[in-house]
Parts: sequence; C-alpha cells; structure tokens
Amino acid sequence: MVGRPAVLISTVILIISFACGPGNNPNLIDIEIAEAREMVYSENPPLVIDVRTTQEFEGELSHIEGAILIPHYNIKDSLNFIRGLNSRNILVVCRTGRRSKIAGNELANLGIKKVYNLKGGLREWYSNNGN
Repeated sequence: MVGRPAVLISTVILIISFACGPGNNPNLIDIEIAEAREMVYSENPPLVIDVRTTQEFEGELSHIEGAILIPHYNIKDSLNFIRGLNSRNILVVCRTGRRSKIAGNELANLGIKKVYNLKGGLREWYSNNGN
C-alpha cells in the first residue's frame, strides 16, 4: 500500500509537470511557417527532425527535404546522436505541431539548446505553398 508521503510526492510531481509542460522551456521556441522556411532555405539550415511515424514520413504529406526521421517515442533514445549534430539549430516538425512540441520540449529539457517547433506542423507548411 502506498503511504501518504508517496501520494503527496506524486501529486507534487504531477502539478509541477503540468506547470512546466511543453512550451515553458526557454530553449524551445515556437516559430511560424514563414520563419521556418527562412531557416530551412538559408545558407546555414537547421537540422530538421521529423518526429512522425515512418508511414507518415513517407506518406501523403511527405517530409521537408533533408529532414531526418526520429519518431517522437524514440527522441530520448536518439539523444547522443542528436547531441553529435547539435552544432546546428534544430527544427522539430510533425503533422500538426503537437508531437513536435512535446519532443522539442523533451530535447530542451535534456539540455539541447536552440530547439525550434514548427507551429501548425506540416499540414500548415504544405497548405501555405511549402516545398
């Protein structure tokens, strides 16, 4: 049986996780489609991490050219690989911006600097004449 201190600690952790949820880390920056396009097509493009599934990456919406696929559920397992490439800014993308926000927040919480989340995701990217 779980005692009162354990329940209290669990409750405090839950409250803190909601208060410090996605978007509250200063190393995670939400950006609009126009700013993301500027970054992607610049002389020093970011590392684009697509956090969707393989089927989505190869599916109807396709993916941003040069993006690497790391499904959101594998982000933590890929941390050393990502750290090895972290001399560049990182742009995290998904279909709508929800999974990329979660994955980007996780990267930022694990110490990765300058993580950008594509607001609106690839649905917005392609609906606004993206490539």
